[in-house]
Amino acid sequence: MKSDKYSLVVVTPVYEDREASARLFAELEAVFGKSVYIVAVDDGSVRLPLDASVIEQTGLDGVVIKLRRNVGHQRAIAVGLSYVADKAAEIPQVVVMDSDGEDVPATVRELTDSLKDADTDVVVARRKSRTETLRFKAFYVLYKWLFRLMTGRGISFGNFMALKPASVRRLAAMQELWIHLAGTVLVSKLRIKYRYIDRGARYAGESRMNFISLVLHGFKALMVFAEDVLVRVAVASAFIAGCAVLGIITAVVLKLMNYATPGWFSTALGILILLFMQTGALALMTLILTGVVRGGVIQQPSYMDFIDTVFPTGYIFAITVPAVIDRSLSLYILEKLQQRGGGIELAQFEKVFTEEYVKEHRLLDVRLTEQQESGTIVIRNGCVKLTERGQKLASIGRFFRQNILPKKRLLMGEYSDDLTDPFRDSQQNLGYECR
Repeated sequence: MKSDKYSLVVVTPVYEDREASARLFAELEAVFGKSVYIVAVDDGSVRLPLDASVIEQTGLDGVVIKLRRNVGHQRAIAVGLSYVADKAAEIPQVVVMDSDGEDVPATVRELTDSLKDADTDVVVARRKSRTETLRFKAFYVLYKWLFRLMTGRGISFGNFMALKPASVRRLAAMQELWIHLAGTVLVSKLRIKYRYIDRGARYAGESRMNFISLVLHGFKALMVFAEDVLVRVAVASAFIAGCAVLGIITAVVLKLMNYATPGWFSTALGILILLFMQTGALALMTLILTGVVRGGVIQQPSYMDFIDTVFPTGYIFAITVPAVIDRSLSLYILEKLQQRGGGIELAQFEKVFTEEYVKEHRLLDVRLTEQQESGTIVIRNGCVKLTERGQKLASIGRFFRQNILPKKRLLMGEYSDDLTDPFRDSQQNLGYECR
């Protein structure tokens, strides 16, 4: 994509929410016009899968990243941000937002305007008002208190945020991104600015996040700070173990001074010894785990491993319709005849195709780009290699050619079966193969 054409990339995860996402794209176009580029991550939708036509209908450019399976909200965002860091790293601003309407497109500019400050790397949205139930609000207050107690930091924002390109690249390089976005922003040491923004109403349907899912989502933020949490647990356990030792000493002194009632000393001593052993063991275990977390090397997943297909806008028009102007060799022949005054010698047509058509239409660049975007090939170290998806598609094409298409076709006045097996007379081992 051309970075000078767009001023904003919007990354949004979508799961079985085609109607809501279509409305989001329309509202983004109303606010920003054609300057916004959409990166929609379809998190393995089955009933209502998203495709690029939903974006195209609003007049916007963008891409739909279809994941192989449902990986969850946070990982879907991680895939989207990693894709942007890889493919659109020079677009000035990146916004992460949900597609259900609770992150209001009209408020995006409040985030992006604040991002222009030189001393700001990321602008996050804090909610001025919430419409949740009383139970949710009570547990949310409890969760924020627990988070501060366990990590020493406060957390008061979610996924709705605006980032600079360097910030996106930084987050994409952090393995914590695959666990929890907001927690990763806190631990990244990026300079954060907060903006208070009202929460919108859902466009359609109901949230698929139940109470248990929300609790799990909250505790994933604690996982980002696993080292800090373990150290604090170890310190607390050591403190309680120390108090148990003082209690044991106090009980022994009271016993020796004959202040203990019958049976009290043995009961108190037993409880305090058990408390000491348990908290001491917990402190030791957490310190060991802290060392494992600090010294362990965890391989960060590649975002490409989660992607099944990438559908850019305009892809269907350019690839799936065989008679479009961009692909039609038949139409090219007519145009070339017109260019050359109306006639070309028959013997020269092979030369016209190999020396003019391929270069004029940048045929190799166009076709290789299409196949890369569709996930059928990868280009590594100068070698064009088939992916698993490409292998399947090639096998299907060969089967179709040999078994479904007519066995013989009329070619220059003669019926021939050459097209059922075009590689029939192809030479082997030409020396350009690679592994």
